[in-house]
Amino acid sequence: MTVFFTIVLVVIPSITALESTKMSNVIHPTIILAINVWMESRGEPYKGKLGVAFATMNRLGDPRWPKSIEDIILQAGQFSWTNTTDPNRMKMDDLDWKDPNFIESHKAAVAAFYKLVPDPTNGANHYLNPNAVSKLPDWYFKGKVTATVGAHEFLKL
Repeated sequence: MTVFFTIVLVVIPSITALESTKMSNVIHPTIILAINVWMESRGEPYKGKLGVAFATMNRLGDPRWPKSIEDIILQAGQFSWTNTTDPNRMKMDDLDWKDPNFIESHKAAVAAFYKLVPDPTNGANHYLNPNAVSKLPDWYFKGKVTATVGAHEFLKL
């Protein structure tokens, strides 16, 4: 019996590297998506991470957003951790690809990217944890909520 093993080297870029170069030329979009999932939902259960991955993926093909996952994630004002004033941003420097939360985030990213499982957000393209904000954003409308998973509410706008 012959057994084949595939070794995957995961390179986790810094936030500066993500912003200063076209990382999708070097890193597969599922890694960039996994970083976003980890930064946005590392305290959530797997289904919550999956929801964040799908809500990000659901922006592809919509003319309101750029045409690539990397550009969607790094578009100004879209994800809190990419804002220079967000205190969560520095957690990027502590990201460890062996961290169980990152492994789970990558699993969710792959599942959403390849549509291996149903979308638990029912097509949402936004989300937030209403308990984590002092004021709800202008785009939030309770009638647009498509699902609630963990602490996040998912909305289709």
